[in-house]
Amino acid sequence: MEGEESAAPVEMKVTTKKSSFFYANSAKSFILGFEDKDGNKKEPVKVLNISGLGEAITVAVAAAQAIERDHVGTIQKMETSCVELDRQQVPRINITIMGGGPGPISRRKHGKTLVLFDVDGTLAVPAQKATDAMMALLARLRNDYAVGIVGAAHFEKQQLQLLGDLHDKFDYVFAESGVDAFRNGAQIHSKSMRQELGAERWEAFQAGLDVILLAEHIERERLLQIACPGQTLSERGTFLEKRKCTVNVTPIGRTPTLTKEQRAAYDKVDTEAGLRVRVVDAIHKEFGPDTEYRVLCSIGGQIGLDIAPCGWDKTFCLQFVEEFTTVHFFGDKTNKGGGDHEIFEHPRTQGHTVKSPEDTMAQIEALFMNA
Repeated sequence: MEGEESAAPVEMKVTTKKSSFFYANSAKSFILGFEDKDGNKKEPVKVLNISGLGEAITVAVAAAQAIERDHVGTIQKMETSCVELDRQQVPRINITIMGGGPGPISRRKHGKTLVLFDVDGTLAVPAQKATDAMMALLARLRNDYAVGIVGAAHFEKQQLQLLGDLHDKFDYVFAESGVDAFRNGAQIHSKSMRQELGAERWEAFQAGLDVILLAEHIERERLLQIACPGQTLSERGTFLEKRKCTVNVTPIGRTPTLTKEQRAAYDKVDTEAGLRVRVVDAIHKEFGPDTEYRVLCSIGGQIGLDIAPCGWDKTFCLQFVEEFTTVHFFGDKTNKGGGDHEIFEHPRTQGHTVKSPEDTMAQIEALFMNA
């Protein structure tokens, strides 16, 4: 039937006479379907076997990697062997590609629209893994739209929360608010806060943070006791987490790891007491936009504060997505002072506030799945 994929595997043998670019484009045509020179429609193939002998092995591998990088198909198997040719043993490779990926963004139904998501509280419960149902819904969304994430956490944490290789699941990955940025699996930007401030200011900044936290020691201890009875600050650590690009301050410490219930309990008592709001204000007074440090601090997640140079909030990522006519953003901390506020309010985006990952799924279904 028209539009169905061909179940029969297609064999494509490569040589060194043509480039990997040529073979990658040919393979994409097989997987996506095409019209021949006579106008006959060729249906997409489900399985493509790419093989090469000797020096052509590198051509075959490069072509297969290009197919996967462009999200046209997935490498399922790679087998090597030797065959006899002119009485000599010649190495051979056979690569099995499965079609059915979302394909290049330009060929998707709504390829001019990018849908960006915060991670903690939006795609997953803070510090917890996303559900299989969430990841399946995002995969469906990506068949028709460009999809990306932008979160304050570092890349490794995002990857842990979102169940594996982020580059296989998203077109854009913006870790640490987009300062650590990837497009189609390739890094497009990275810079550390230490580099931005310079060594002298960086050392003064860290010392000043210690003073600010010390001034709130009694309140920090009190809130910790309410949220985590029996624990004390002296038993905890990682109050300052130096990420690849930015930093995170946690008044009650990140380690040992808190349970989901303890994090929620702390978030509740902190909101009532206003501890993190006061710490934000103190940081802005000493190091904020009107000082030589030009640092911006916002409440992030349930227990921490995200700190970065001015302009390094989540709007930083928007400079890398100028080709899209529409950018949607979904986040849970969209109120003033929250880590999602600036990008939510930005004129370049259509902002959506969510209450939970379940609410995110409901909004995706309502806004995009019948478009």
